[in-house]
Amino acid sequence: MKKNYLLAIVLFFSLIIALIIDYLHTLSMRYCPSFPTPMFPIYFFVALMAFTLILFIPGFSGSTSREYERSNGDTDLVLNLLPEMERRVLEYIVKKGEEIPQAQITRDLGLNKVKVWRIIQRLQSKGLVETRKVKGRVLVKAKIDF
Repeated sequence: MKKNYLLAIVLFFSLIIALIIDYLHTLSMRYCPSFPTPMFPIYFFVALMAFTLILFIPGFSGSTSREYERSNGDTDLVLNLLPEMERRVLEYIVKKGEEIPQAQITRDLGLNKVKVWRIIQRLQSKGLVETRKVKGRVLVKAKIDF
């Protein structure tokens, strides 16, 4: 619903801007055959592209790409891009939904302690999980919601 409303606004303002530019173009010509001129579709297309760039391309409208990625919510794509072991660990962390000790991940998934530590480090470098040490234990929490 919100996208349809935004699209209608973009089309409306593009049409208004194109009409204004076309009208100013006819005023600058001595012998104008008609209004709108044959250049009107080009003006409309340029105005439409300008508004589309401003509103829909992330980073161009002021939002960062990381904000766009998180608002996009396409978690299946993120999971499919991860290697199998990273995907298993991340799905387990998300399923628990809270901070869990790294030792619990190792025990429940039946993986080597070093392997789990390396997987968590890779997930942390990708911005998917965060870790913190509490009394010698590493606690892991997902940064994203699925």
